[in-house]
Amino acid sequence: MQKGVQTRRSVHIILCALKNNTDVFEEILNKHIIKYKYSSRDINLIQAVVLESIRYNNQVKTIVAKYSKKKINEDSYILLLSAITQLLYLNFKEYAVVNSSVEIAKNLKTSSGFINAILKKIIQNKKKLKETKINKNNLPKWFIKEIFKLKKNQQKLIIDSINEKPQLHIVFKNNFFLKKFISEIKYDFTITSKNSLLINKFNKIENIARYNKGEWWIQDYSAMLPIYLSKSFNNKTIIDFCAAPGGKTFQSLANNNKVSVVEKDKKRAIILRQNLKRLNFNVAIEIKDAINLNENKKYEVILIDAPCTAIGTIRKNPEILFRKTNTNLYKYTETQMNLLNKAATLLKNNGEIIYMVCSFFEHETTKQIKKFLKLNKNFVVKKFEKDENEDLIDDCGFINTVPCTLKNNVKIDGFFAAKLKRND
Repeated sequence: MQKGVQTRRSVHIILCALKNNTDVFEEILNKHIIKYKYSSRDINLIQAVVLESIRYNNQVKTIVAKYSKKKINEDSYILLLSAITQLLYLNFKEYAVVNSSVEIAKNLKTSSGFINAILKKIIQNKKKLKETKINKNNLPKWFIKEIFKLKKNQQKLIIDSINEKPQLHIVFKNNFFLKKFISEIKYDFTITSKNSLLINKFNKIENIARYNKGEWWIQDYSAMLPIYLSKSFNNKTIIDFCAAPGGKTFQSLANNNKVSVVEKDKKRAIILRQNLKRLNFNVAIEIKDAINLNENKKYEVILIDAPCTAIGTIRKNPEILFRKTNTNLYKYTETQMNLLNKAATLLKNNGEIIYMVCSFFEHETTKQIKKFLKLNKNFVVKKFEKDENEDLIDDCGFINTVPCTLKNNVKIDGFFAAKLKRND
């Protein structure tokens, strides 16, 4: 099999795997890299085609339905999905895409003539088809059911965000480092706070100015807000229950707090340790499930960036909506509540818990807080301080966002945070 055909065949296999199981993209890709010894160029091509195919899946479904009246099996559809994505949204060479797709179809023992005919029609109507909008009917039923619980304007924002590419938002240890960064770079950037900015165009993250000096880290704007809007978090004793990859830990350390770090996942702990080292933070990591912590020490602040569906990160993780079903929709609710209840036992009087999830599903957000407060009468909601971000704070004082675009074209994830104060 020719190399170009093989890489596109790998794309097809990876897309099929992502659709039918819960393995993450990186793990599936690594298997192919090892098996076929792909070059950096090939890896970049596979990554680009897979992620863009997932991102434009809903448009492609609408397009395929327009040109094919017969029911298409999954293999054929996924082959068309990757090919049409390459033609319409990646602008790959037409003959290379068509020829490779036909060859793959022959190997799959599906109708190569049918694949060829559809792709030729796509090429003939290329300009018009690029403008195809997302069809709600092509979104997963479980997803539509959940977002229909939200306000209509929020539903629109979420759907509009599905095919948007994520941006790179970075947070600095302090304003001095941000100013130094700005004075040295030639990037197109947007300042988002006194300690953070958005880089609109970049090549490799490692090549961005002052990366190796450990002066900044990557963190979505919405995920930065809970600590940023907690102005009193200075010289506090803090424990971060689910620390990796470390954004909230880094913010807390940069504000001169004494931070204990807990992470139960060994792989994530390795990444966290690498980040701490690069940023010159000397902090030990306790690799343990925070729910099972057994200690007498009490803390002034407890951070819980709880496991969740991660539905708020659909820009970064479009495969969430690519799966056939989402059987794990309520998988994390028990863990979230157990983490909250554990935190309650380790918190000093007048101390504060910050509960966070990158989700806009109410069963992971507001409903969890209501349930916790019902079980823990000695806790009250403490509202986040409003500043220029007041639109992102709801009437209850929670940070509560859906994926959307703010002023200056700053794109943020769906995110929820609640601050809970102990008042015995």
